[in-house]
Amino acid sequence: MRIKVYPEQSGENQFIQNIRRQLSEVDGVRVEGVPLNHRKLLMRLPYDLICRSDYTVVNWLENNVCARSGKLSVLGCLKFLGLLLLFRITCKRLIYVRHNLYPHRLKSRYSRTAQALVDRATLLLTERVALSEHMVNRGYRYVPHPLYRLPDPGSLGQHCGDLPGNEYFVIFGTISRYKGIDKIVQLWGGGHCLVVVGKVGDAGYLSELKMLAKGKNVTIRGGLLSDAEASRIISGSMGVILPHDSDEMIVSGAFFYSLALGVRVYAIRNEFYGWIVRDCQFPGLELFDDAENIVERLLCDPVEPSPVDRETIKKRASECFGDEVGVASWEKVIFQY
Repeated sequence: MRIKVYPEQSGENQFIQNIRRQLSEVDGVRVEGVPLNHRKLLMRLPYDLICRSDYTVVNWLENNVCARSGKLSVLGCLKFLGLLLLFRITCKRLIYVRHNLYPHRLKSRYSRTAQALVDRATLLLTERVALSEHMVNRGYRYVPHPLYRLPDPGSLGQHCGDLPGNEYFVIFGTISRYKGIDKIVQLWGGGHCLVVVGKVGDAGYLSELKMLAKGKNVTIRGGLLSDAEASRIISGSMGVILPHDSDEMIVSGAFFYSLALGVRVYAIRNEFYGWIVRDCQFPGLELFDDAENIVERLLCDPVEPSPVDRETIKKRASECFGDEVGVASWEKVIFQY
């Protein structure tokens, strides 16, 4: 059985290589990548029409509908539909993995149109998979987001240069406006340090954050992090803050990154985190109604220590989202049981 995965790689994000590894562990499956370059896709089209794959698994295709300005792109919508049709005619069954309801950077006034377009197109042309079980009642099959494979922080030596040595909380991931990082920085007072690190998705927003951080116990460092650097910074913290509260998010990659290191997470309540706490009975995740509640909780002196140790968090993460669970979930989707 041939299963193709689009895109064949996703830069610094481990997600694609992790699901390819899980799919390759399903009995009788051979996994191939689909190039991200659309010219290469068209050049391969005659061959792909003759030698159709059994499945194609598609990720992040909905990002095409958003222009750089944050508006809905007519050309991008046509591109989304065209690629979806191309994938559909070159395989026997098309699986669409839904990461977000609509692109992160899309302006809110276009969100309902974008979501409706993606909903209807994927319902008509694909078998739909989501990375959170709260989407099952919307017609999706559930496959868990794989855990990241990270270096052991204990083998990485001392902490990174200009960052505090201990007693800090961290926000990490792409530094973009939709993350709501500014709400935390604006409210942050004395006491423990706040560290913001990650790839710069919006240079203007990074400048705004640095202005807000002036005179505060806040360290901001923009730039791409290696897995070793990220592991060292996150594992050395008192916990990870996830302030993203927008409606488009289905799951958070940063959450799964934190789990792989056994680090406690403080997040704003939504359907995904509610499911994690309620159905997974997950330790090490504390939920809040808004950014103000998070800051109030973390700046109390002293911060109430977590009753959950890191090994307990990692053990539960493996039970809920490890490769064994992922492979079993893909088997159910592929063999339809």
